[in-house]
Amino acid sequence: GDNTDAFFPHYALTDDQPGHIFDDALRSAGNTNDYRGKILRIHPEPDGSYSIPKGNLFPKGTDSTKPEIYIMGVRNPYRLAIDPETNYLYWGEVGPDGAKDSTRGPMGYDEFNQAREAGNFGWPLMIGNNQAYNHVYFEDNERIGEKFDTLHPVNFSRNNTGLRNLPPAHPA
Repeated sequence: GDNTDAFFPHYALTDDQPGHIFDDALRSAGNTNDYRGKILRIHPEPDGSYSIPKGNLFPKGTDSTKPEIYIMGVRNPYRLAIDPETNYLYWGEVGPDGAKDSTRGPMGYDEFNQAREAGNFGWPLMIGNNQAYNHVYFEDNERIGEKFDTLHPVNFSRNNTGLRNLPPAHPA
């Protein structure tokens, strides 16, 4: 999972203010240089090590990324399965507790996802079928701003150790 507070704020977890580390999923699921909020793909080797298969999201040697990442931008994936005929990856995902749409964005959705290739599934900037959350300016009295861009997501968190410009989001 993304290692954030499961009960607050019920919508996108993008509060990067000091003292709010567990309210910032951009430091984990939205961070290209972090294993949390990801599905990793590796190949175990006979000597106990592992290699990185071709086709993961970030090629080995890409600055500010982890080459083991196959899928990023997931909140709480569970029940992973691979279709043996297509090699597509399937998983369920538990969404946040937002019970209805709000000025912050769409309600929380549980998801069923299919990955035909490596990708970013958008959390915490998007949910469900690429429904974008609105930027909340927490340091400015929680002023509501523009919707996040699904084609050009940006990790603006001061806690980000990875790339600022993220891959486009795939819908659930």
